[in-house]
Amino acid sequence: MRDNAGLVKSRNISMKSIQIHQYGGPEVLRRVDMPVPAAGPGTLLVRVHHVGINFMDIHTRQGKYETSQTYPVRLPCTLGMEARARWRLSGQR
Repeated sequence: MRDNAGLVKSRNISMKSIQIHQYGGPEVLRRVDMPVPAAGPGTLLVRVHHVGINFMDIHTRQGKYETSQTYPVRLPCTLGMEARARWRLSGQR
């Protein structure tokens, strides 16, 4: 359900994501439907229109950051480091 501004009012709608649940080649990519998260305190909910996969995502999928101290990756992991989005809803302060 959405209000007149198109803001999400219910968590009954879903969004799509590309995730990995194990490291490997392109065969480990999974398309997953997930509930749209609520905007929590101090956060911003955006509607993503376009996502780019870059070399960091490829290296993540291959497991190159598995033991990284600066960029720790926990599985499952959603890929798509680059995005074009619009502001939808901000959480309360």
